[in-house]
Amino acid sequence: MRSSSRFLELDAIWHGRPCRICCPFDPSAFRHAERLNAALKNIDSPLLATYRLLPKELQINNELCDIVLEVLPEGTPLNQILAQRIHSKQARQLASEWITTAENLSKIPFSHRALSTSRIIVRADGGMTLCGLHHGRVEDSTDDHRAIVEITYEILRKAFPNTPCPSIDELITASDRHALCDKLRSIAG
Repeated sequence: MRSSSRFLELDAIWHGRPCRICCPFDPSAFRHAERLNAALKNIDSPLLATYRLLPKELQINNELCDIVLEVLPEGTPLNQILAQRIHSKQARQLASEWITTAENLSKIPFSHRALSTSRIIVRADGGMTLCGLHHGRVEDSTDDHRAIVEITYEILRKAFPNTPCPSIDELITASDRHALCDKLRSIAG
């Protein structure tokens, strides 16, 4: 169980599949989720977890609460992979896939606003899927640039702890995500 400023998040099983149940703390959070859900209905991408709203679905005490349900793909959260010992080849593969995922998000476009390794699922096919979508917005944005660099560095430092890298502030001056991802690819190369 986790909590953010607007949601309580619980990992569970729904119809035999792993999922995350997100309970909003206030009605404005659910209204934001409704707007996001409407925008995501036309987006079918393996980069984003399946996102559903279930009004009045959960009973807490005698009150019915709205919930957001994310059906997660089969796979392992990136933070759990990084908690294990990984080799340089695996770190480079993870970094490469993460950079590709970050770049492809600009095609949707989706700005997560709460990216972390715990919100990235590494699927069995090696691809990555973002969860925690209720924190995001469907928009062109550079808000995720810092998190994209931090996650890339976290992956690379796992296998190359003493390798010097450019500062995060230097990298996030890139004007768009493609330029940022090109710089990150050269670092990870």
